[in-house]
Amino acid sequence: MSSGPIGAPVSSGLAGFPTSVVGGPHAIAVEDEQAPATADPTSRAAAILRHVADEVRIRPMTELDIDGITRIDERITRKYRPEVWEQRVGYYIRRDAESSQVAEVNGSVAGFMMGEVRGGEFGLEEPTGWIEFFGVDPDVRGRDLGRKLIDALLAHFREQGAHIARTMVATADADIAGFLKAMQFTPAPVTALEKRL
Repeated sequence: MSSGPIGAPVSSGLAGFPTSVVGGPHAIAVEDEQAPATADPTSRAAAILRHVADEVRIRPMTELDIDGITRIDERITRKYRPEVWEQRVGYYIRRDAESSQVAEVNGSVAGFMMGEVRGGEFGLEEPTGWIEFFGVDPDVRGRDLGRKLIDALLAHFREQGAHIARTMVATADADIAGFLKAMQFTPAPVTALEKRL
């Protein structure tokens, strides 16, 4: 597990890329949702039928989602951190109750994405949608939840007047960068700097 400048590991899984955990103020992690190449056709067919039958719903995050988010984080990091997620969920809901989303599969929280629109960050005056934390339960691979969550968040950012979305990724996390590139993110004209204290 790697961590960012503030040492805040974040967990998750997103469609199409190997599992990686990254921490920091704008952390994202992704996981592989590809079916194993050795899977027999019967198992693949059953998985496809389960996938089609699942009911997926993307909706705004509420405080009632903290337990589900904590469970997802614990599944990936093997750390139980309800106080961390209670603080983060509370912060984002207070800032803009619609800016953070959860994905439900068959009525249970299976993924989340937190962000907000801010201006004036790092000398960038334009309203910017910042994607800061997200995660998807490893058990729900193959349902395109990462793309659905990011699409919902970007739509909300546009409604709030943002014309650009940004996030940060550690340079060592090629898988995360690959996911974001697939979501049409490109390198930004800013450089992240840090100093150890």
